Amino acid sequence: MFKLLKTFIAVYEQESFTKAADLLFLTQPTISGHIKKLEAELDTLLFIRTSNKAVYPCQAAQIFYPKAIELLANWEQEKRALQNEESYHQRLHLAASLTIGTEVLPKILAKIAQDYPQLQVTLTICNSDEVAALMENSQCDLGFVEKTIFSHHLKSRLLCQDRLIKITTAPDLNHWIIREQGSGLLFATQNYFETNRIVPEHILTVNNNDAIIHLLHLNMGNALLSERYIHRLTIPFTYLPDNYTRHFSLIHRPRQLEDPYYAKLIDQLTTYVQEDTPTP
Repeated sequence: MFKLLKTFIAVYEQESFTKAADLLFLTQPTISGHIKKLEAELDTLLFIRTSNKAVYPCQAAQIFYPKAIELLANWEQEKRALQNEESYHQRLHLAASLTIGTEVLPKILAKIAQDYPQLQVTLTICNSDEVAALMENSQCDLGFVEKTIFSHHLKSRLLCQDRLIKITTAPDLNHWIIREQGSGLLFATQNYFETNRIVPEHILTVNNNDAIIHLLHLNMGNALLSERYIHRLTIPFTYLPDNYTRHFSLIHRPRQLEDPYYAKLIDQLTTYVQEDTPTP
């Protein structure tokens, strides 16, 4: 149809089948055939042909010409949008909560680089609530979180389990180092406090797990951490009971699963994480 529109516009503007053929690099019979097809589609005569090969637009052609220009412009705009979408699919912005971003995703990014060599990846590390906010505002493509996210605009896919450990370094058991609001680790810590009826007398809030580890090595208090930080500890720790085990999840927008690109990528990322996760 859009080839017919291009031919119609060329004939209308050139007032000649021959000149339109030269302009579009087509033969004159092809131009004539396009116009006949368009006239049949519209069920109306568009041009009057004379014996001296002159072409005059009918009133229908004069009415249709600006509409044809608009239709063709819209078509070109849609084509550019699709091309930009293909280019966009060469870029991926991930957002991840702290434990996943530092202890899980580095190996995953290495696999992505191997399997998708053309993909340009950006990784933003923040807490779980901030990851969800980025996803809800379409400021990143996919998110990784450490707690349940309640949102009508997002869907979750469980990736793997994560056991929690407790590190006790302070003589006073009421001194605790915790994460900030919005953190998945804070959510788990508050659950631990509630179920064990712990009311800390002194709380130090830190928004970085590495800083928490350094403070623990300085005997600054007690803290819960993911088992994935064990390799960074030189101090004793204990595993929490299984009922404190939490889950890492991938969050996405619902309609992303309708896009073959994202559907495949989400499946691939899920596989990457599960393959890299030790069996409990």
